[in-house]
Amino acid sequence: MRGWSDRLTDLDTEIKKIDTDLNSLYKDIEKRYEGTGASTAKIQAVYADEAYDLQIQRNSLALEQQSLATKYNSRLQEAQQNFSMRVQQHQLEMQEKNQYMSEL
Repeated sequence: MRGWSDRLTDLDTEIKKIDTDLNSLYKDIEKRYEGTGASTAKIQAVYADEAYDLQIQRNSLALEQQSLATKYNSRLQEAQQNFSMRVQQHQLEMQEKNQYMSEL
């Protein structure tokens, strides 16, 4: 599970980097068209075109992150249930031992 946790952290870092790149790209496009009289719609269209590949990459990473997080949470829940069952089993064994000792 530790490997999954590390991968989730890596994915989060990659997604944040792409978000930063997307924000920088938009600012660069705004600067490029500053003073040209280009409309907001024109700037957004250029951004959509230039950001397309980054957005696809970001969405792909986000899907992988979501899938891995679901698997990680499922495994974690399974481990918690197993631990809880072992604790209950141990408690029952201790009760049996205590009962046996009191009978002696």
